[in-house]
Amino acid sequence: MPERLIKLFKGLEAFDRKPPEKSIVQKVADVYEILGLPEEKERVLEKYKDLFTKTEKESRKSKQHLRKTCKTKHRKDTRISDGVTEALDDIQ
Repeated sequence: MPERLIKLFKGLEAFDRKPPEKSIVQKVADVYEILGLPEEKERVLEKYKDLFTKTEKESRKSKQHLRKTCKTKHRKDTRISDGVTEALDDIQ
């Protein structure tokens, strides 16, 4: 089981995906420690140390900003596709 967690985490890192919560990073670091890889544990903790220094309020703000951005983008895409549909109807 721990090996699967490490494999998944490395796969996400390969695609530059950042874990959303510090608890995930802490679990991965703990697994590295259990497996006897203290260098990897330190690497992960160092790489994602900003998750540990952010306050709870800052984390919520960034999550809210992401949600608003996604909703706005979705609305724009919908309007564009509606316009294409209308244009096709006009042609026919």
